[in-house]
Amino acid sequence: MRFRLLAAAAALILTTAIPASAADQLDALAGCQVLLNFEPGVPPGLERFERVLELVSADADQVAAGRGRFKAYKALGLTLNHHVMSA
Repeated sequence: MRFRLLAAAAALILTTAIPASAADQLDALAGCQVLLNFEPGVPPGLERFERVLELVSADADQVAAGRGRFKAYKALGLTLNHHVMSA
């Protein structure tokens, strides 16, 4: 499993990849409320978190991947918020 808990009492988890087979191991992180997703797809086990945050650069490939995840989250019936933070 490749994720890193920021601190023992942290309510945030960062991920670059959570294999589907490892998603059930997220029970050990029951206190984490926020997933900061850097994975190119929809992370498995996302329903275990109150929020999933994503940072998407202006790179065309990242924008396209972000739009795909946005559509997937919407199809799952999740409440979505989109914030443009460009300079």
